[in-house]
Formats: sequence, structure tokens, C-alpha cells
Amino acid sequence: RYKRRNSREYLKVLDYVLTAVRQKKGNYLVYFPSYAYMHGVYEAAQDRGLAGELSGMEAGTGQTDGPDIILQSGHMTEQDRELFLAEFSRDREHSLAAFCVMGGVFSEGIDLKGEKLIGVIIVGTGLAQICTEREILKGWYEKRGKDGFAYAYRYPGMNKVLQAAGRVIRTDTD
Repeated sequence: RYKRRNSREYLKVLDYVLTAVRQKKGNYLVYFPSYAYMHGVYEAAQDRGLAGELSGMEAGTGQTDGPDIILQSGHMTEQDRELFLAEFSRDREHSLAAFCVMGGVFSEGIDLKGEKLIGVIIVGTGLAQICTEREILKGWYEKRGKDGFAYAYRYPGMNKVLQAAGRVIRTDTD
């Protein structure tokens, strides 16, 4: 829930992510519902010494037994995106946890086949923000006796979840 977004919640989510990526060494995409939420969890990782300062394509290197963490930037160039995706081909000592935003550039249209990506972690449903267009759509459905909130917010949010989960299932052997 939006009202639960605070440093304690970010630490809890970070613990879930760390637990998952430590189970099996490999590359993971971690999708967040917004840049603000993603940065909150990344800052929690920094506070624990698991992520470095942001620079360049916004990458941090995991310390001790933590994963290597890279972070999607809101203003990535084509070269930045290529460097980000190249991280999935590198040999590394620890797992890779690539923090991304649902519905963003790394949510669809990328193919990380086989061992290049072994897992996806989805934090929340990525509901659209309240705006005039969504409210009009919601009202249109409600006037017809349907669940306007579901059509305007929930279903598009779940579509983002399905697109994000689809990143790990690229071939019949995945």
C-alpha cells in the first residue's frame, strides 16, 4: 500500500530480495511500481553497505555476501541501456539484482535467455497513478454497472506484472 512506503518497509522488501537472490547464484530482475519505491529500497541497500554510490548508468557493486546491484535510471541513453543489459553476460562472484521499474524500458522487449536471467522479483502491482484519463475511464465503466477501478487501474497494473514476469520465460526451456 502506498501509505506503508517508508524506510521500514523498504528494509523489509530488501530482505525479501536478498533472501531470494542468495538461494541460487544468477541474474535477477527486480521490478518496482515506481522510481521512488525503487530508490527507497536501493537507499536501504546502501545503508547496509550492499550498494555503492550511484554513478554513470547508476550501478552499485555488492559488498561481502550481497548481490551486485544495478539500477535503472529514468534518463538512460541507448548506450546506457546496452551497458545495463551487458551486465547480464558478465561473470561475477555474486548474484546480480537489477532494479527496474514496471512498465519501463526493461519490462518488455528484452530477451535474456537461459542463464542470463534466472529469476524475476515483482514488488507490487504497478497500478497507474490517479489521473484525469483513468478517472474518466473508471466512470465510463461504472456507468455501465462494471467495476471501474478494475478496468482503469487493476487490470492495467496486472498486465505490467505479466509483462515483467515474462522476461524470465523466453524459450520452452526457461
